[in-house]
This record gives sequence, structure tokens and C-alpha cells, in this order.
Amino acid sequence: MVGDGNIPPDTAGPPAAGWLCCVNSRVYSVAHEEVETLPRNIKKGLRYCDFKYALDDHLVEVLKVLNLLGLDRPDPVSVKGVEVVPRDVVTALLPRFIDLGGKIKGWSCVGPVIRGAKAGVEKEYYVYTMSSHDEAYQRLGVNATAYQTGIPPVVIAEMIAEGASRAMVSSAQSSLTPSL
Repeated sequence: MVGDGNIPPDTAGPPAAGWLCCVNSRVYSVAHEEVETLPRNIKKGLRYCDFKYALDDHLVEVLKVLNLLGLDRPDPVSVKGVEVVPRDVVTALLPRFIDLGGKIKGWSCVGPVIRGAKAGVEKEYYVYTMSSHDEAYQRLGVNATAYQTGIPPVVIAEMIAEGASRAMVSSAQSSLTPSL
């Protein structure tokens, strides 16, 4: 987790998601694959790339304690003669992602804010996907995050089955050329 969550309190999300900074959560920069793949794939250059996530204040306190205890370390430590990675131990003790279906409430809203110039005119876009945890669970028995990450591979499999070129569907989303 990076950052201090200091996003202006009037940072609005899409209508169903509402305000990003609400009573029990703030927005933090977190490590995520898009921060690596977007700069590599945008041909005109990228000056800034970040991934932000709204985290509940209680969860942030838990993460701080894990950090204080060194349980978020990625490097191995010796425990009774056995090398273990503290972060892997914590991860192994977490509930399985599939078991969270039906227990998470509200909405999942994910997407980048893109700012730049096109034909000399400054533009800003917020490209997002949004899903209801309750609806995803009712339809497929999963939470919205699983639904959002599971649909793209299904679409790709269907595209391949229908004869689409593998080269067309084998790239990271961040390597595709958007038509704005």
C-alpha cells in the first residue's frame, strides 16, 4: 500500500458508487498490474500511472499492524529451520476468494482516469466497469470482483471459439488501442 489516502473529499465516482471518500474509507495508491502494463504499452508515452483503491479504515489499521510485525515482507525468514515468506503465510490464512460470494455488499467500481490532449484539446475520461456484489452473487454465486475479472477471459474464449485471431485476443487490455 502506498500513499496516505489524501484524495480530495469531493472526488466523485459513478452514480451508484457515489463518493469515493466516504465516512469509513479513503482512497489509497496500491500496487497493481496496470501500473506496469499501461506505461509499457502506451506508445505515445505516459507521464503518470497509478492505481487507487478505496479501503475501509479498519482494514488500513490491520494492514499497518501486519506491516509493523513484518508480516507483509516478501523475503523469506527462517522459522524453526524452515524458510517461509511472511506475506505468503498471511495470504494462506485468508479466506478463499470464492468463499466471499454473498458476504460482500455494495458495488465494485474499477477504472482509470485518463487525461491528455487529442488534436490540441485537453480531454479527460473515466473508463470504468461497475458491478453490484449482490447481483453478481444472485446471477453466478460470486462477488462483483470475481465477476469483473472472470468475464473478460470468457469473452476471449468465445471469440477464439468463433474464429477470432489469437493475436487479437492474447494481449493485456492495457495494450489495446482505444478509440476515443
